Amino acid sequence: MSQSNTKESQTVKQDSNSSATSPFGRKFQIFDRENETQFTDNTVHTAKCIWWNFLPVAIFEKLRRVSNFNFLFQMIMNLLPGVGVFSPVTAIIPVGLVIGIGIQKDGIKDLRRHKADRIMNRKAVCMFRGKEFEQIETYKIQIGDVLVLKGNEEICADAIIIASTDPDGIAYMNTTNLD
Repeated sequence: MSQSNTKESQTVKQDSNSSATSPFGRKFQIFDRENETQFTDNTVHTAKCIWWNFLPVAIFEKLRRVSNFNFLFQMIMNLLPGVGVFSPVTAIIPVGLVIGIGIQKDGIKDLRRHKADRIMNRKAVCMFRGKEFEQIETYKIQIGDVLVLKGNEEICADAIIIASTDPDGIAYMNTTNLD
């Protein structure tokens, strides 16, 4: 029996919860808001730390570098009695400055990431729900929402292009922000 005959003889199971009918006679459900299935939200988080865990994470990140760990090891060896060549102050200041300035630089970068995340999550996007259009913030986008995007408009969401206003039906996407 050929492969085309086996495909034709297969039966399509009907889903009892389905609500839409395809041209192929199969029912499918796009999205049911009454269903209590939990999905992750659409909030963007690019920052490394939260305010309460910043210092431990920043110190760990700085001491992961071999050069900083080497400075720390030399400082500890210099603080031991009988082994140390310099005074304790002379041993502690360079390590404290190098690690402290690095932590401060990382803190500023992380604050900028939090600010950029807040801006991106609060960006307004036009959504079609039911029979009307409404403006929502991008962090409120849910699975199954139909979004209306205009030229050069950015969103942070996985999306499928359904239609385009271009006469040839062409839509261009810029994926430079994907990590």
